[in-house]
Amino acid sequence: DPADSNRVLIITGEGGLLETRNAGESWRSVRWFGEVLRRLIVNPIIAGEMYILADTGRVWKTKDGGENWSDISGAISRPDQRQQTLPTLTIPSPDFLPSFGLGGGGTKTLLLDPILPQRLYAISRGELLRSDNGGENWSRVTVLGSPDGETIASVAVNPSDATLFVAIGSRLLRSSDGGVRWNVSEFPNKAEPSRLVINPLKPEVIFAVGE
Repeated sequence: DPADSNRVLIITGEGGLLETRNAGESWRSVRWFGEVLRRLIVNPIIAGEMYILADTGRVWKTKDGGENWSDISGAISRPDQRQQTLPTLTIPSPDFLPSFGLGGGGTKTLLLDPILPQRLYAISRGELLRSDNGGENWSRVTVLGSPDGETIASVAVNPSDATLFVAIGSRLLRSSDGGVRWNVSEFPNKAEPSRLVINPLKPEVIFAVGE
């Protein structure tokens, strides 16, 4: 917890959210989600706001430090172009995770903008989506596609300046304005990495990881 160094929250592969308020001496179960949990994201700017991404693609949000959670998966599955101004994604998506079952569809990545606390990015059904209001509404982000149908492999956000990086095929795309304009470069030897990792201590260093 950014506001309390003695408070730590962890998620488990069995679907549990656990909390300690005394730096690990004792723990309590906060909630049981009943599905494998992939990632816990704590908003470092807005107190009490957190997100959980499940292995099924379901996304949960809390505004009160974890006591109550809402499922925002449906909002991700229905990007609303009328409430945001980003253009439509043109990249097809043959490869995505199973659907949520109760709305939503295959979110495999969820990222929080380090500077704008209400901005989120997600990869869902192979599309890059952006929310500017904490996940209430989403819009598709246009990424420079290719005629052979390459799909988005990974997304990363620079923690120091919120620059957005996208790996697609053998190309690395970079945007400093939330995905409106892009600069494109090629990975060495036409490599096609499956994951981008930014060094949090030296954000100018980016690792491109293959399978």
